Amino acid sequence: MLKHGNLQKPHQPGLLDIKLSKNELLISTSNLINTRIHQSGFNKGMENIEKRLGLAYGDQFSLSYGKRDGNYFGVNIILKI
Repeated sequence: MLKHGNLQKPHQPGLLDIKLSKNELLISTSNLINTRIHQSGFNKGMENIEKRLGLAYGDQFSLSYGKRDGNYFGVNIILKI
């Protein structure tokens, strides 16, 4: 969100939502896609995050991400606790 998102429009802010239930932690982000950056290495950072989550949590996590609602990019991470 901070590195690649477009946070310049106050009426379209980046969002971070963290929810804790009895047995899982859900972290969600959503931000306007920055169309002014070069996309050559797209998804490499997300692949690295997925590998690190796998090393730390084994099969006790879920990661999903992608373009949503037209011009937004969203990430959902669920950690089993």
